[in-house]
Amino acid sequence: MAKPKNRNDAFTLIEVIVMIIVTGLIAALAVPMMMKSDQGILRESARMMQSDLQAVRNEAITQKESMTITFDTGVDTYTVTNSSGSVITDPATNGNYVVNLGAEMGEEIDIVSAQFGNGAAVEFTKTGEPIQPGTTDTPVSDDNAVVLSLGDYTQTISLDQVTGDIEVTEN
Repeated sequence: MAKPKNRNDAFTLIEVIVMIIVTGLIAALAVPMMMKSDQGILRESARMMQSDLQAVRNEAITQKESMTITFDTGVDTYTVTNSSGSVITDPATNGNYVVNLGAEMGEEIDIVSAQFGNGAAVEFTKTGEPIQPGTTDTPVSDDNAVVLSLGDYTQTISLDQVTGDIEVTEN
């Protein structure tokens, strides 16, 4: 015959402490993974810009019309225009192709500099070659780059002078 239990059915103090410790450890591991770091946000922004540059280059080839990307470091935006100077339609938003990185990413991403030779713009010819806008064949400078920053981190986006390939590097 089984003896009746003398104690109440409840958790002991040790069991409660163990549960609090385990819950704390899980939270300590999960919270940093849910929050994006400045470095991660900046990396994502640079990749987005790289994708936009590649998309505009492809659009110039497809449409057989030159396309220009102009960077405005004062307001941290870039705008895409066609050969007649009209802002083209952004296929992602169906609005004007004007990108504000801070608004897109929810952070204060700074376009520190944009230099392609004679200014802060690059034109892709109908063959996809990157040239200085307003010229017929002057290639972008070999040290061309767009530099982005957020907090203590920077990313550099550069174009290959000949092929137009776009590379992102962390600084």
